[in-house]
Amino acid sequence: MLDNTRPSASDTDPASLRLWGPVLEAGPDYLTIDNRADLSCRGPVVLLLDAGSRLLSAGDGLPVSIASLSPDTPVCAYISPAMTLSLPPRVYAPMILCDLPADWRLPEYVTVRRFEKMPDGSYRLTSGVLTYHIPADCPIIPHLRRIRVTLEDITPGSTCLIWHRVSGRADRIVLF
Repeated sequence: MLDNTRPSASDTDPASLRLWGPVLEAGPDYLTIDNRADLSCRGPVVLLLDAGSRLLSAGDGLPVSIASLSPDTPVCAYISPAMTLSLPPRVYAPMILCDLPADWRLPEYVTVRRFEKMPDGSYRLTSGVLTYHIPADCPIIPHLRRIRVTLEDITPGSTCLIWHRVSGRADRIVLF
Protein backbone atom coordinates (compact mmCIF):
# COMPACT_ATOMS: atom_id res chain seq x y z
CA MET A 1 0.00 0.00 0.00
CA LEU A 2 1.24 3.49 -0.81
CA ASP A 3 1.39 5.83 2.13
CA ASN A 4 0.39 9.21 0.68
CA THR A 5 1.04 11.29 3.80
CA ARG A 6 3.28 14.26 3.09
CA PRO A 7 6.53 13.65 4.96
CA SER A 8 8.68 16.43 6.28
CA ALA A 9 11.83 17.25 4.31
CA SER A 10 13.96 15.48 6.93
CA ASP A 11 11.99 12.23 6.51
CA THR A 12 11.96 12.29 2.73
CA ASP A 13 14.28 10.27 0.54
CA PRO A 14 16.34 12.90 -1.33
CA ALA A 15 15.33 11.26 -4.59
CA SER A 16 11.68 12.10 -3.89
CA LEU A 17 12.12 15.89 -3.69
CA ARG A 18 10.71 17.37 -6.87
CA LEU A 19 9.98 20.63 -8.61
CA TRP A 20 7.91 21.15 -11.72
CA GLY A 21 7.01 23.83 -14.19
CA PRO A 22 7.61 25.00 -17.74
CA VAL A 23 11.09 25.37 -19.20
CA LEU A 24 12.25 28.97 -19.45
CA GLU A 25 15.72 28.30 -20.89
CA ALA A 26 17.84 25.27 -21.75
CA GLY A 27 21.62 25.07 -21.95
CA PRO A 28 24.06 22.19 -22.34
CA ASP A 29 24.38 21.65 -18.58
CA TYR A 30 21.33 23.36 -17.09
CA LEU A 31 17.60 23.98 -17.42
CA THR A 32 15.87 27.02 -16.01
CA ILE A 33 12.25 26.35 -15.12
CA ASP A 34 9.41 28.44 -13.72
CA ASN A 35 8.96 26.41 -10.53
CA ARG A 36 5.33 25.89 -9.56
CA ALA A 37 5.88 23.37 -6.74
CA ASP A 38 5.24 24.34 -3.13
CA LEU A 39 8.40 22.50 -2.05
CA SER A 40 10.56 25.56 -2.65
CA CYS A 41 10.35 29.17 -3.74
CA ARG A 42 8.16 29.72 -6.76
CA GLY A 43 9.56 31.30 -9.89
CA PRO A 44 12.77 30.70 -11.82
CA VAL A 45 15.00 27.87 -10.60
CA VAL A 46 18.16 26.67 -12.36
CA LEU A 47 18.40 22.87 -12.56
CA LEU A 48 22.07 21.91 -12.77
CA LEU A 49 22.89 18.85 -14.85
CA ASP A 50 26.01 16.71 -14.99
CA ALA A 51 27.04 13.46 -16.62
CA GLY A 52 24.95 11.53 -14.05
CA SER A 53 21.75 13.48 -14.71
CA ARG A 54 19.00 11.78 -16.69
CA LEU A 55 16.44 13.49 -18.90
CA LEU A 56 13.71 10.95 -19.61
CA SER A 57 10.20 10.70 -21.00
CA ALA A 58 7.64 10.24 -18.21
CA GLY A 59 5.66 7.91 -20.47
CA ASP A 60 8.25 5.22 -21.12
CA GLY A 61 11.47 6.15 -19.31
CA LEU A 62 13.46 6.56 -22.52
CA PRO A 63 16.08 9.32 -22.91
CA VAL A 64 15.14 12.69 -24.34
CA SER A 65 17.57 15.22 -25.80
CA ILE A 66 17.87 18.52 -23.95
CA ALA A 67 17.81 20.20 -27.37
CA SER A 68 14.26 18.93 -27.87
CA LEU A 69 12.99 20.98 -24.91
CA SER A 70 11.54 24.27 -26.06
CA PRO A 71 10.39 27.12 -23.83
CA ASP A 72 7.10 26.31 -22.06
CA THR A 73 7.71 22.53 -22.19
CA PRO A 74 6.49 21.23 -18.81
CA VAL A 75 9.02 19.17 -16.84
CA CYS A 76 9.21 17.52 -13.43
CA ALA A 77 12.64 17.42 -11.78
CA TYR A 78 13.77 15.25 -8.89
CA ILE A 79 16.33 17.36 -7.06
CA SER A 80 19.01 17.13 -4.39
CA PRO A 81 18.10 18.44 -0.92
CA ALA A 82 20.66 21.29 -1.13
CA MET A 83 19.70 24.46 -3.01
CA THR A 84 21.74 27.65 -3.31
CA LEU A 85 20.46 30.93 -1.91
CA SER A 86 21.32 32.74 -5.14
CA LEU A 87 18.73 34.42 -7.33
CA PRO A 88 17.58 32.44 -9.15
CA PRO A 89 18.27 29.48 -6.87
CA ARG A 90 20.33 26.61 -8.28
CA VAL A 91 19.91 22.94 -7.48
CA TYR A 92 21.33 19.69 -8.84
CA ALA A 93 18.76 17.56 -10.70
CA PRO A 94 19.68 13.88 -11.10
CA MET A 95 16.36 13.09 -12.82
CA ILE A 96 14.19 15.24 -15.08
CA LEU A 97 11.00 13.92 -16.64
CA CYS A 98 9.39 15.49 -19.68
CA ASP A 99 6.57 14.44 -22.04
CA LEU A 100 4.36 14.56 -18.96
CA PRO A 101 0.97 12.83 -19.23
CA ALA A 102 -2.14 15.02 -19.15
CA ASP A 103 -3.27 13.46 -15.86
CA TRP A 104 0.15 14.09 -14.22
CA ARG A 105 0.42 10.43 -13.14
CA LEU A 106 4.20 10.45 -13.02
CA PRO A 107 6.54 7.63 -12.12
CA GLU A 108 8.33 7.96 -8.81
CA TYR A 109 12.13 8.13 -8.82
CA VAL A 110 13.16 6.19 -5.74
CA THR A 111 16.16 4.82 -3.92
CA VAL A 112 15.34 1.43 -2.47
CA ARG A 113 15.75 1.11 1.29
CA ARG A 114 14.13 -2.31 1.75
CA PHE A 115 12.99 -4.91 -0.73
CA GLU A 116 11.38 -8.02 0.64
CA LYS A 117 9.61 -11.01 -0.85
CA MET A 118 6.13 -11.68 0.52
CA PRO A 119 4.60 -15.16 1.11
CA ASP A 120 2.35 -14.80 -1.97
CA GLY A 121 5.37 -14.26 -4.28
CA SER A 122 4.92 -10.51 -4.56
CA TYR A 123 7.41 -7.98 -3.15
CA ARG A 124 7.30 -4.97 -0.88
CA LEU A 125 9.59 -2.09 -1.80
CA THR A 126 10.21 0.63 0.76
CA SER A 127 11.79 3.94 -0.16
CA GLY A 128 11.91 6.66 2.45
CA VAL A 129 8.42 6.72 3.95
CA LEU A 130 6.69 5.26 0.88
CA THR A 131 5.93 1.58 0.40
CA TYR A 132 5.01 -0.06 -2.91
CA HIS A 133 3.41 -3.44 -3.61
CA ILE A 134 5.26 -5.11 -6.49
CA PRO A 135 3.34 -8.02 -8.08
CA ALA A 136 5.44 -11.05 -9.00
CA ASP A 137 4.65 -10.43 -12.70
CA CYS A 138 5.46 -6.69 -12.68
CA PRO A 139 7.41 -5.77 -15.83
CA ILE A 140 10.95 -4.57 -15.09
CA ILE A 141 13.51 -3.34 -17.61
CA PRO A 142 17.09 -2.11 -17.25
CA HIS A 143 17.80 1.47 -18.22
CA LEU A 144 19.80 1.56 -21.47
CA ARG A 145 21.44 -1.81 -20.94
CA ARG A 146 21.08 -4.97 -22.95
CA ILE A 147 20.86 -7.32 -20.05
CA ARG A 148 17.95 -9.20 -18.61
CA VAL A 149 16.86 -8.06 -15.17
CA THR A 150 14.33 -9.55 -12.79
CA LEU A 151 12.71 -8.29 -9.63
CA GLU A 152 15.39 -10.16 -7.67
CA ASP A 153 17.96 -7.70 -9.10
CA ILE A 154 16.46 -4.91 -6.99
CA THR A 155 18.55 -4.44 -3.87
CA PRO A 156 18.83 -1.79 -1.15
CA GLY A 157 20.55 1.22 -2.69
CA SER A 158 19.14 0.57 -6.19
CA THR A 159 17.47 3.48 -7.93
CA CYS A 160 14.48 3.06 -10.17
CA LEU A 161 11.44 4.68 -11.70
CA ILE A 162 8.19 3.11 -10.54
CA TRP A 163 4.90 3.63 -12.35
CA HIS A 164 2.15 2.82 -9.86
CA ARG A 165 -1.53 3.15 -9.10
CA VAL A 166 -2.95 5.23 -6.27
CA SER A 167 -3.12 2.03 -4.21
CA GLY A 168 0.67 1.72 -4.42
CA ARG A 169 0.56 -1.30 -6.73
CA ALA A 170 3.43 -1.04 -9.23
CA ASP A 171 2.62 -1.36 -12.94
CA ARG A 172 6.21 -1.31 -14.24
CA ILE A 173 9.74 -0.49 -13.17
CA VAL A 174 12.87 0.86 -14.85
CA LEU A 175 15.97 -0.18 -12.91
CA PHE A 176 19.09 2.01 -13.06
